[in-house]
Amino acid sequence: MDHSERTQRKPFQANNPVFRESVFDSSIYGVSDISTTVEGAIAKTGILLSLVTLMGIVGFAIPNGPIAIGAFIVALALSLFIGFKPLMAATLAPIHALVYGYVVGVISFALNTAIQEAPKVSALGKGAIPIAIFGTLLTTGVMLTLYRTRVIRVTETFKSVILGATLAVFLLYMVVFLVGFAAPGLRQMAILQPTPVGIAFSVFVVVLAAFNLLLDFHWMEEAANNRLPKAFEWYTGFGLMLTIVWLYVEILKLIWKISRR
Repeated sequence: MDHSERTQRKPFQANNPVFRESVFDSSIYGVSDISTTVEGAIAKTGILLSLVTLMGIVGFAIPNGPIAIGAFIVALALSLFIGFKPLMAATLAPIHALVYGYVVGVISFALNTAIQEAPKVSALGKGAIPIAIFGTLLTTGVMLTLYRTRVIRVTETFKSVILGATLAVFLLYMVVFLVGFAAPGLRQMAILQPTPVGIAFSVFVVVLAAFNLLLDFHWMEEAANNRLPKAFEWYTGFGLMLTIVWLYVEILKLIWKISRR
């Protein structure tokens, strides 16, 4: 593809309300030879995941509930700000990764503790965190292969369905998180507990998170094709990091539910 062909590409059509069409319109930023690449975005994802892991170890070793709740609120605010100010991702995404990493570490500690306190801890439960990490890496690799070989194609319908389901799960989690303080019984819903329905729900969410990886790969590729500014490597890398961490947490929650049966 030559230079003229690349500059005449149609702006990326994004269905995500945060990834607005205008955000991916290269005419807003101008086109230059120093633009985002898929390789660069993957490298930025690696940096962000390293920061999450570093602070995750701290959160696991020194868990503090109130601090974790505060950190989660800060991480959520930063996520929304980055979503609407993508060029700020180079500065804010690493900060978000550090803050969010602590939250993930505390969640890992809490779930691992609950798993180990089960009446009978299986081999799955004893190696919960390593298995969750391995499962996350394996799933990411499989989905990348499926995307690169076009076994699964990211169509407009596919994006709409996955984003709609993801939004529904996100809203459910937000309601439970915010309203749960006033109505603790809300957290006892069957889909959130180690029940057959809860396990089925976790399997669904794990699959949903895996499909979201395809959207992240697609957005990385589209950002590169539209020759968006170099800062978008942090933006799309940030999105992929969030999905990978979400997948890890959901796999760990699934292990917890299975171990408590």
